[in-house]
Amino acid sequence: HTYFVYEANKLKKRIFPVALSATGFFIFFYAFLMKITVVFAYPLPEFDYALTVYALGKTYEFNYPEIDKNEYGYYIKGIDGIVDGVYSDTLVRAKDADFTADVNAEDPFIFSKESCGRCIDKDKLKADIAYALQNGKRVVTAATTELKPEIKLTELKSRMKLLSIFETNYYSSGAARKNNIALACRLIGYKTILPGREFSFNETVGERTEARGFKPATIITGGRFTDGVGGGVCQVSSTVYACAALADMRITARRNHSLTVGYTSPSFDAMVSDGLSDLRFVNTREYPVTIVADADGNRVRVRIYGKPNGKSYKLESSVSGYIEPKAPEIIETDELSEGESVVKVRPKTGMKSKAWLCVYDGGILVEKRLLSSDVYSALNGVIAVGRDNRGGKTSE
Repeated sequence: HTYFVYEANKLKKRIFPVALSATGFFIFFYAFLMKITVVFAYPLPEFDYALTVYALGKTYEFNYPEIDKNEYGYYIKGIDGIVDGVYSDTLVRAKDADFTADVNAEDPFIFSKESCGRCIDKDKLKADIAYALQNGKRVVTAATTELKPEIKLTELKSRMKLLSIFETNYYSSGAARKNNIALACRLIGYKTILPGREFSFNETVGERTEARGFKPATIITGGRFTDGVGGGVCQVSSTVYACAALADMRITARRNHSLTVGYTSPSFDAMVSDGLSDLRFVNTREYPVTIVADADGNRVRVRIYGKPNGKSYKLESSVSGYIEPKAPEIIETDELSEGESVVKVRPKTGMKSKAWLCVYDGGILVEKRLLSSDVYSALNGVIAVGRDNRGGKTSE
């Protein structure tokens, strides 16, 4: 037994070095073969590898130092940033159908058709570049994807139907008042109000100052008629208010004048003033609406376009009572001869009124909604008479 163990140990000592040597040789030979394989897979000299990428009509060349080489082969440094750059440089965005407007035209909108866009497939371009570099290819053509527009012309036109129109006349106004009305309408022009968004008259028209082109004209303030910069703008805001109510917009801010106005029915007016009073309303419909305002020297016209909901609307004004003015105030003046008199302020009857929105479905009245209850003060008259310098009394 001892003899056999001894011989076995001698044999192990002879075989182990030979096996170890053979293993080392095998590993060395395998590594050598792998090196040869790498050389044959990448026959191009290092740093002499150029790659061309074609993408949507544009050409991009990459070589050293963008292209480098390691033990695994060729690669592009910062591949994500490079592909993102190609994407941004070649992107052709889809264009939605759109419109411009001529606010003075009977049919104000000029439509433009939608168009598709294109972009490269970024993930596929990364994979194609990696494949080309690993297989000694020099050209890659980027795959592209079509981009669809979100709004088509037929859909846009279906959402641009006339919902309401309201007009008021101002042909008898003076030049300054006409200027202010036309300027306010130009500043509104045409504006699209998205669902849930609020329209503000003051924010849209801006401050009424002479520097911005507004002129002094008659305004109502403190229950009296007086001159103020921007006189006449309230006729535009009143026309906008009535049109917005007829389009079933939700009125969020509106005040009536202290006195009745002659250009619209009681409770159809909306008084605006810089920093004091605004007209605001919210588009409660599912789709955008577009407000269009214009003035031609005789009438103010406001129109609202959007997608019809199958209902129609009508405004109704009702007067519940009148407020008579008091006896006119008499003012003596030396500017008039004795016995002369001039009416300085004409008396004006006040009233109490309401505005209603009547809602029709299929021609049938389904709702009569109260919009406002208003009170307009009476305006007392003022008469100037010539002073009686002889006894302090006016002659009969």
